[in-house]
Amino acid sequence: MASLLPNDAQANYILSLADISQHDVERVGVKAAHLGEMARTGFPVPNGFVLTTDAFDRFLMANALGPDISPEAVIAATLPADVAEALLAAANELGDLPLAVRSSGSAEDLPGASFAGQYETVLDVRGAAALVAAVQRVFASAFGHRVTVYHAALRQHARGRMAVLVQRQIEATAAGVAFTANPVTGNRAEVVISALHGSGERLVSGQATADEWIVRDQEAVCRVAREAAIDANQALAVAALARRVEAHLGGVPGHRVGASRG
Repeated sequence: MASLLPNDAQANYILSLADISQHDVERVGVKAAHLGEMARTGFPVPNGFVLTTDAFDRFLMANALGPDISPEAVIAATLPADVAEALLAAANELGDLPLAVRSSGSAEDLPGASFAGQYETVLDVRGAAALVAAVQRVFASAFGHRVTVYHAALRQHARGRMAVLVQRQIEATAAGVAFTANPVTGNRAEVVISALHGSGERLVSGQATADEWIVRDQEAVCRVAREAAIDANQALAVAALARRVEAHLGGVPGHRVGASRG
């Protein structure tokens, strides 16, 4: 997906994933920057785009929303016409398909601050009104109580800027998360995979306890089997993909990789 919009001003609000790299964190957030980097280099990333932090700033300014505003006030505000037009034009390029609308904060998924499960994700989004509402739900989650408390715990005095990641939604039979170092023991020789049936949102939101696989060398062992969402061969394939992502993103141990199987 190349240039989505002819209008340069509105194009400041939209970036295709295929045009994003790790150097674009301030405009697209950490999550989208990593996914864009992977998409550009051939990793299997669902097609999509990012509503940039410039759009977030424009939204706040247009509605005179300050840093201590409530999530309810953000939901009740109006997305500026130029931002909405850019958003809907980009979504039209993806076709009439269900969309996943997710947060991508500039302070999200960092080594010392994950914000995992604290920002909003909206799935199965169809239609213009639903997309605009989903974007504002993601914006609103940046001002939620849990995020405020977490900011305070990290002693962060300024909130990170928020971008919104919009992707074609995968109708997954299984989904989950892979860690390229054991998050409990720190063992860098082990990939730990959490997997469950359907969407990974049940895992991230804490609604379900997933299967757990440990992959070491070429051996995959299931430590917890609650749903039997994947088998040993699939666990090995996920671990190999996670290692490739880790190597490409700089070899930082412990990188967390989300995966879905359609």
